[in-house]
Amino acid sequence: MAQVDWPLPECAGRRRAERAMVPRRLRWCGWAAIAVACTSGTVSRVAAAEDPAGADPDDKPPAPVPESERARAMLVCKNAIWKKWSGGLEEIGALVNQSREDLASMGNASEQPMNYSEAARALALRQLASCSREVTAVDLEATKAGSLSDSAVDRLLGGPALGFSLTDEDKELFDKALRSEIVNAEAPSILGIQVHRVPWWLQILYMVGVVALVSYVVFFVVQRLTARDKEKARAKDEKKEGKKRS
Repeated sequence: MAQVDWPLPECAGRRRAERAMVPRRLRWCGWAAIAVACTSGTVSRVAAAEDPAGADPDDKPPAPVPESERARAMLVCKNAIWKKWSGGLEEIGALVNQSREDLASMGNASEQPMNYSEAARALALRQLASCSREVTAVDLEATKAGSLSDSAVDRLLGGPALGFSLTDEDKELFDKALRSEIVNAEAPSILGIQVHRVPWWLQILYMVGVVALVSYVVFFVVQRLTARDKEKARAKDEKKEGKKRS
């Protein structure tokens, strides 16, 4: 028997069409939700980038060293190198040997290889250059309270510090800071005040004041001793007169 397609009622056809459109609507809703989520995430990132006040203050980089403190920063780097090289001889020796190998591989075969002393000096200069660029105001404050930690020293020196080199300005600044430190250590001082830091006319007034103060103290002590001796002599005389009367 042949199959006959009976026409569906109008309400039945409408229900079938609505059921067929449900998956399409769900897919469109899902894509719309994803688009809204991506858009909101992008907007929030843009707003956070444009609003630095809402950023985490701990994520801010440390403040760089001001120009007025650059000389003291170079002395901090010198102390960091001294601490590292005096406390980690094996590590420094390995870095020096590594530097010799690296320089030999990068140089020409005809050139004479660098000896150990030259490689150690080159390593120290590279680490000093690395420290001069990495040192911050936080490191200066840490040196005021005590000394740098081992992690801070490693961060400043940068291990082999390949690719760093001291500029002429850095060398001049380091030499000036080192000479100033030597002068401050060897300069004479009067009552804890270094003479070379005081103008000459103030030095004269200072020395005159010190002499006057010392003279006054000596005069006061001598006067007290003399008064005490006179008091003893008078008491002795009074005692003798008392014995004579009796």
